[in-house]
Amino acid sequence: MFDTRRSANTGPCKEVPYRQAPGIGIRKRILTGLLLCASAGAGQAAASNWAYISGDWNGDGITTPGLYNPTTSTFFLRSHNGTNGFDTIVRFGKSGWLPVVGDWNGDGTDTIGIYNPSNNRFFLRDLNSRGDSDRSFRFPGRPGIPIAGDWDGDGADTVGLYHPRTAIADLGHSLSDDTTSTKTRYGQLGWRPLVADWDGDGIDTLAVYNPATQRVFLRNSNAVGSKTEKSVRLKTQAETPYPFAGKWANSGDAPGLGIFDRKTLLVSLLKQTGAASNIAPYKLLPRTCLL
Repeated sequence: MFDTRRSANTGPCKEVPYRQAPGIGIRKRILTGLLLCASAGAGQAAASNWAYISGDWNGDGITTPGLYNPTTSTFFLRSHNGTNGFDTIVRFGKSGWLPVVGDWNGDGTDTIGIYNPSNNRFFLRDLNSRGDSDRSFRFPGRPGIPIAGDWDGDGADTVGLYHPRTAIADLGHSLSDDTTSTKTRYGQLGWRPLVADWDGDGIDTLAVYNPATQRVFLRNSNAVGSKTEKSVRLKTQAETPYPFAGKWANSGDAPGLGIFDRKTLLVSLLKQTGAASNIAPYKLLPRTCLL
């Protein structure tokens, strides 16, 4: 279910089995083939349907990017915001499952997870390295979009599901089969969820993104009927924008907003107000080999 690779530059783009790739040296049966080098637009086409993920992969308090390939269930993670390659490449789960990221054990580092929508089951890892899931459990209720956050301020994340048809989120209380959940409603039909500790009180709360207006709505409580604290329009020329949230500078800064353009693979990091941050936009796959 799971394997790890380090990135390296190997030259022209081509698709080969891992066992034939130069410089690998680990003889295990994993993926049958994967695009090695994303140059000259080939990588952009290959990754256009991948999911953008973000997390604090090394515990330094800074959110950095990642990608998830749903076809091969592979995570691509890196611990800096810039144009260099990926630090860790991990295969976890099965084709068609959905990624989720959180600090499951409260150690200050975000790690990967996977969600199977066919049976509402989550599989979570405590390390971004090779191994089986540390936790596996079925979430109650109907399938939805997986989310994660520290809903109660105890320092560790739990999961949840957001239902875009009803704008209802089920926020889980534990990472176990007997977990219960709290329901909250925020957004409208077809809007997308974002999660962060927007006001710095130690509790993550839900935000929603309206793709029709490219506007994000933030609030500081998950209670039903809580008011919107801020509405921010994401000024972007991206044809296929995917919004996300995180801390771009250090652990003392307020969470900001970001935009990932699925077509161009361009990442733009913004302040919570929607203004540009001091980090220049960058592409995730500039001649980066994906081993």
